[in-house]
Amino acid sequence: MSSTTERPIQLLFRSKECVELYTLPETSSSAPPPPSQGGGQILYQGKTTFHLLSPDGSAAFIHDASIGLIKCDLSTSSGSSASASTSPRPFLQNSKSIQLAKCSPRGSYILTWERPSKEDTNGNLKVWSTANGTLLQSFSCKKATLDTVQWTHDEQIVFHCVTNEIHIYTAKDWKRVGKVRSQGVASFSLPGVKGVDPNAASSSGEGGGAITEKKYLLTAFVPGIKGKPARVDLLRYPDRMGRDSSTIDSASKAAAAAAAAA
Repeated sequence: MSSTTERPIQLLFRSKECVELYTLPETSSSAPPPPSQGGGQILYQGKTTFHLLSPDGSAAFIHDASIGLIKCDLSTSSGSSASASTSPRPFLQNSKSIQLAKCSPRGSYILTWERPSKEDTNGNLKVWSTANGTLLQSFSCKKATLDTVQWTHDEQIVFHCVTNEIHIYTAKDWKRVGKVRSQGVASFSLPGVKGVDPNAASSSGEGGGAITEKKYLLTAFVPGIKGKPARVDLLRYPDRMGRDSSTIDSASKAAAAAAAAA
């Protein structure tokens, strides 16, 4: 049986002068922890507005309002420091005005929000690739929040909450594959990690049977209004999404097209 090495616990601290990374000592053994080295690894020196770590700890993202969002590679044992360069370059293009950011569950994407402006006609809620900083998708969002866009735990599907609906996309190409219709929906939630597999209860295929389609659970919140109580709906994509919702079965359409061509 192969053994996997767990990453150490890392803490990112931001002060007025710099951003430092602290790695906590291993405490699982009975041996006493090593003495403190008296400081962390300085990733960036200068005034910053916010920072975040990728879920797997392989990268840190630091925002300097005079430069933009900067990426520090932590995948090597020594890591890389953005302050080592006299003129660090932004990882995301035109990212000086970003105010909020978060990573997708596996760290493949980063979602950012900035105040709406007349100059930016593409939208102020943006999805970027953490591999190369490419802008992948953008939406308009007046409210300062990142909760309107969420990924499934495996980053296969993306949900985007709009007025009275939640739109559903494939993450790799942003093709719209369905929607959840819910009058007055204010927010929704997806689990960030895999829990009990919702496919298990509905799986009936055995041996050489058909492959069970992946299903994902989510909750949608509708606040109370005009004497009606608030409610939380437990939904499952793609087969149990409530009344007036719909999906676009790309696999079935492709199979039908292939059969027609034959």
